[in-house]
Amino acid sequence: MNNNIFLKSKGQTLSKFSSHKPPTFETVKGNEFVQYGYDRKSREWNNLYPDYLIYLYNRSAKNNAIINGKNKYIVGKGWTYEALGLPFETKGRLKKFIKDIEKDNVTRDLSLDRTIFGGFASEMLISKDKKTVTPSHIDFSKVRQFKQVEDKDGKLSELKYGYTSDWTTKKPENNKDFEELYPFTWDESEIDTNKRYIVYYKDYRPDSKEYPLPDYVGAIPYIESDYEISNFVLNNVKNGFSAGYLVNFYNGEPSEEQKKQVSDAFDVALTGTDNAGKVVKSFNEDKDSGVEITPLGANGQDDRYINLNKQVRDEIFTGHNFNPAIVGISDGNGFNNNADEIYVASEMFQNTYVATEQGNLEDFFNAVVHYNG
Repeated sequence: MNNNIFLKSKGQTLSKFSSHKPPTFETVKGNEFVQYGYDRKSREWNNLYPDYLIYLYNRSAKNNAIINGKNKYIVGKGWTYEALGLPFETKGRLKKFIKDIEKDNVTRDLSLDRTIFGGFASEMLISKDKKTVTPSHIDFSKVRQFKQVEDKDGKLSELKYGYTSDWTTKKPENNKDFEELYPFTWDESEIDTNKRYIVYYKDYRPDSKEYPLPDYVGAIPYIESDYEISNFVLNNVKNGFSAGYLVNFYNGEPSEEQKKQVSDAFDVALTGTDNAGKVVKSFNEDKDSGVEITPLGANGQDDRYINLNKQVRDEIFTGHNFNPAIVGISDGNGFNNNADEIYVASEMFQNTYVATEQGNLEDFFNAVVHYNG
C-alpha cells in the first residue's frame, strides 16, 4: 500500500497569475545566539540577513515576480494521494490531514520561505497522546539557533532555537514574545509535551553551517540594482525638471546661508525629493537682475539605464535559474507570444526544477503522515 501524498502539477497556468557580500554566521561574545549575518563594519543588517532578503523581495519587481512564480509552480493545485489499495479509514484520515494543512496555507507558506531564504521552519503541534502531529508555519526570518557549547568531555550542548519578532535588541531572550524551540524528535518516546518543537529545514550548501543561503545568492547585487534603477526612473518622472536644467539667479551674490534657503525653497516648490533630474543653480551679479533657465543637453543617461536594466534582468533570471520565456518574455525587450516556446520552457522548468522542489516538500509531509500512522 502507498500512503504517500504528493503535490499535483499546476500545469501551464503561471500566466494567470552598497556591494554585496554573502553573510557570515558567527558567534559573538556575550550573545546566546549564532548571528544570522554578521559584519563588523556595517550594522544595518547585523543578525538580520533574512530581513534583507525580504527587503529585496518587496522592492525588486523582477525578483518578486520570479519568487512568486516559482512558488505557484511548486505548490501547484495542492495535495493528492494514491488511493489504490488504501483502507477506507486511511483514506478518510489522509483527506482530513490534507484539508487541515491546505486550510491554513501551510504548504504555500513553507514553500515561499524556502524559495526566499533557502529553508523553512515548521512547528509540530503534538496531540495529547503524542500519537499524531500537525505541521504549522513559523516565520523563518524570526528564528535563530542557540550557540552550542562543548563541555569538558567535548560533548556539545543540546541543540535548540529561539523565536522572537525583534532580533535587534542586545538581549532578545528578554523580549516578551521570546520562545525556546527544540528540534522535533521523530521518536514518540522522546517527546516532552512541555516543549515546543520545530522542524528546521535548510538547503545544503558547502560551509553554510547554521543557516541557509538562497539559491539566487549570486544574483543579489543585481536584485538590489534593479530596485535602484526603478527608484532612479521614478524620481526622474516625479521631478518637474526631469530633462535637467541650469538656473541662473541674477540678483547678486548672496551669503551661503541665503543660497541654501533659496535653493531648498526652489527644490521643494519645483522638484522631487531625490537627486534624479536635479536642477543646477547658479548665483550671479548682473544680466538685468533676473533669472535665466537653460535646458541642459541629454547626457545619455537614459540609454545607459536601458542597457543596464536589460543586463540586470538577464542576471536576475540567470541567478534564479528561471527562463523568462515561461512568463512570456522574449530574448528582446518585449513579450513573447509563441505558445510552443512557452510550453517547452514550462515543461523544462517543471522537470528540471519544480519536480525536485516538490519532492523535498513531499519528503517532509510524508514523514509527518507516516508518523501519524
